Amino acid sequence: MKQRCYYPSGRFKDYGGRGIKVCKRWINSYENFLADMGRAPSPQHSLDRKKNNGNYTPKNCRWATREEQQANRRNSVTFTHLGLTRSLFYWSKYFGIANSTIRRRVKQGWTIEMAVMTKADDKFKNKKYLTI
Repeated sequence: MKQRCYYPSGRFKDYGGRGIKVCKRWINSYENFLADMGRAPSPQHSLDRKKNNGNYTPKNCRWATREEQQANRRNSVTFTHLGLTRSLFYWSKYFGIANSTIRRRVKQGWTIEMAVMTKADDKFKNKKYLTI
């Protein structure tokens, strides 16, 4: 996190270059960071900021899996279905349909409900749902 925020190489432009900082409590104290966050629950977890434009602070950080982090990106597309607003990545995993398929269907005029609930092999059986 410190490298991303303070060293102008690698991914700096996406972090420090956008003004994201590490809180004063953590900047020079790994002990404070560890006291606030604990250790990662598994090797599949890494540090994630809940609000992408927010700083690295105890209230804005969590341990998250790669999938959780991918759903929490600045460029994530969200859809509301069944009263839940979730990322395209989430709906893709939930319904077992490639996110590129869902994205293409919506661009073609499908409702989000039909885009996520129509399995790929059903698309020709369900032409009535295509609203072009």
